[in-house]
Amino acid sequence: MRFLLFNLAIAMCAAHLLAQSPAPKSPASPASGASPSSAPTPGKASTTPSPSPSVTPTTAALINSLSPADLQTAISLLKNNFTNPDSVNETQLNRATLEGAIARLGHGLMLLPDKTSAPPEPSAPFYGELLEGHIGYLRFGSLTPANLQALEKNLADFGKKIDALIIDLRASWANDFGISSDFAKRFSPKGKTLFTLRKASKQDRAFNSDRDPAYQGLIVVLTDGDTAGGAETIAAALRFYDKALIIGQPTAGRAVEYSDLPLPSGKILRVAVAEAISPDGHSLYPDGLKPRNESRIGISRATALARAGKITPRRRFTTGA
Repeated sequence: MRFLLFNLAIAMCAAHLLAQSPAPKSPASPASGASPSSAPTPGKASTTPSPSPSVTPTTAALINSLSPADLQTAISLLKNNFTNPDSVNETQLNRATLEGAIARLGHGLMLLPDKTSAPPEPSAPFYGELLEGHIGYLRFGSLTPANLQALEKNLADFGKKIDALIIDLRASWANDFGISSDFAKRFSPKGKTLFTLRKASKQDRAFNSDRDPAYQGLIVVLTDGDTAGGAETIAAALRFYDKALIIGQPTAGRAVEYSDLPLPSGKILRVAVAEAISPDGHSLYPDGLKPRNESRIGISRATALARAGKITPRRRFTTGA
């Protein structure tokens, strides 16, 4: 359908241009007795470039360009001149403000009907497999204590049989950053900061590794738009300390700590009160983590990369690194 519409648009543009083009004139015969030099000389093409069409700014761009004085004046003019004053009273304007804030802040602000209606954290099982006899595959699933135990068991079973590891964080997420740090510790150097939770006007809370890693070697990490919360901090730590190759899709950009604040009606305002900062000092909210190779890559392709060892070699852990 898009191909047909595209062709139709091209055809319409071509017809429009042809309609505006002047009809070719047949050359006039020189009058008898007139010298050939008296024939009209073809005009030279104009060297003046045609003006490029102006781009109409979007509503969001226009609003963002308004100064505080513009905004205050705009609201005052709206109140005093709109045809239906009841639609722009304080209550309606406050509703519009909250609705606009939710749209602008994305995953940083949510309105829930009540505490019991908050969406439950999805539960997904852990899965591990040995591929081709030397490549470990681990899908974390939900970041829970039970899946952390399954991770430790699989790493112990792999032992020295593997020389590359695929960590699948697609559809993995958690709001519990403590358990998320426990997952990251299994692959990060002891004593290093895995990530930091930064709160406005409050002291940062750092999550550090207090144990030696259970695996050192090549790592490929799979991510997608459902890699969220604590799983994003794991991917960031693995990329920073392990030089892991992140492939797939950008993560969700929901690496924030929420606080549920009750409203008088019983509804809940869920507010992001802290954002996760990766070891290199970048916030994972709201843009998430961008993979080095953005593609809808699957396990087979990741296995091929791991087999070929097409990953930057891991730095050796030293106390000074």
